Amino acid sequence: MDDLSPGAVAERLVRLGKEVDAVAVVTADHPHVTRAIDHLQVSGVPVFALISDLTAQSRAGYVGLDNWKVRRTAAWAVSNICKQPGKVAIFVGSHRYLCQDVCEMSFRSYFREHAPDFHLLEPLTSLEDARYAYENTLDLLRRNPDLTGLFVAGGGITGLMRAMRDEGTGAYRRIVTVGLELIDETRTGLIDGVLKLVLSHPIDLVAETAVDAMVRATAGGRREPTVQVQLPFTMHTPENL
Repeated sequence: MDDLSPGAVAERLVRLGKEVDAVAVVTADHPHVTRAIDHLQVSGVPVFALISDLTAQSRAGYVGLDNWKVRRTAAWAVSNICKQPGKVAIFVGSHRYLCQDVCEMSFRSYFREHAPDFHLLEPLTSLEDARYAYENTLDLLRRNPDLTGLFVAGGGITGLMRAMRDEGTGAYRRIVTVGLELIDETRTGLIDGVLKLVLSHPIDLVAETAVDAMVRATAGGRREPTVQVQLPFTMHTPENL
């Protein structure tokens, strides 16, 4: 979908509910989405939260990662790879995605517990948009020439990496940047040193598990108990691509 607003997602869910037996959705958590999921549940169409969980009690389940562990692992990497303590920034796409909201809490909790000498800046947002992430990254680097770490927990990472390359001082070589999801762009980012680590969903396993859960939820014509499946995540460095 080009329009990822909760209202647009809710409308699409209701339309899909007239055509399919089950739905898996990646979306921001919002009352519009909850109402659409409730509507589909009454109609006998189970809805699964994929990648980012939802608060809708009528959802059929969640298939994704343990986001608390993912984000604390990112914090562990930043604090251990950085040559010395300094400022650390966090980019989120939107706090409406529960997985990204957990990001800040778990990321900060690790530093508070294990690396209190680091200074965590207030989170920045990319609005899941590469152009917005580009502009915000350039501004971040200009305002914080002593930045030592950066965690990209939401969309827009391609814009952030472009800004790191365009910045001009080679700051990306000293800033420890951790991103999410191994795609062509982040693979290149690892190879050329813009990224130091990428944490990723096992996409094939996510798809297989989600389809299996949807099949079981629709088999036999009875409502299954809510499913909560947390899958292992993968870690990628320039040396294991």
